[in-house]
Amino acid sequence: MREFWSYGPVDEELHFSVPRRELVANCVRQLVGSPEKGGHYFTVWAPRQSGKTWLVEQARQQIEHELGDQFLVATTSVEGMVIYDDQPAEAFLERVPWWIEDTFHIELPEAPVDWESCQRLFSKEHGLFDRPVILAIDEFDKLFNQWYEQRDDV
Repeated sequence: MREFWSYGPVDEELHFSVPRRELVANCVRQLVGSPEKGGHYFTVWAPRQSGKTWLVEQARQQIEHELGDQFLVATTSVEGMVIYDDQPAEAFLERVPWWIEDTFHIELPEAPVDWESCQRLFSKEHGLFDRPVILAIDEFDKLFNQWYEQRDDV
């Protein structure tokens, strides 16, 4: 018997839910894009507990099911990455090796030294990956909120 659920991901077999097939399909279309030009990034803005993480998970599952190994699909959260007032925004780069290992299970020997070397990790020609990457970053807004909360001049 199904029940109402408002804590965390919905399981359609256990909980009352409304299938959002067109929304998920639109999300997949945006992420996958066209073979020649690639996909598109976008931001999902909605109130707490309204299904943002669920949407991303559904899109990930659909891409993996329909497109198999054509893409490397990964999800991660940056909620725990804190940048403090006395650190420049580039402090994020120091955390990249751990983040890459945790997200993709690939060891990165050293942190990128600048934004260009960070971008190079994802380049077609010189990057770490053997296929296109679709990366969903959850709680991205928390990264900057924590940094701004530590500042007095903002």
